[in-house]
Amino acid sequence: MLKIFNSPELKQTTLGLLKAAKVPVSIGYVADELHIAWGTARALLLELTLEGKVEGLKTLKSWIFWAPEYLPSELRMARRARGDAR
Repeated sequence: MLKIFNSPELKQTTLGLLKAAKVPVSIGYVADELHIAWGTARALLLELTLEGKVEGLKTLKSWIFWAPEYLPSELRMARRARGDAR
């Protein structure tokens, strides 16, 4: 079985997409922009999160992801309040 989400080119394209967005994006957004299946996009984004290349947050509805350098201001303030250095 071919694991397309392990493709280095696809990972780099995904990171570029997140950096260009500059705001948190959904799995569906990434799937639509990269023309891949929703499940493939989810697996790819979760793997990049585990590798520390992408930040992710489980919301009430689904997940959102963003490039670490574009941390949403609400999360940045919450982390400062908790004393989290990330």
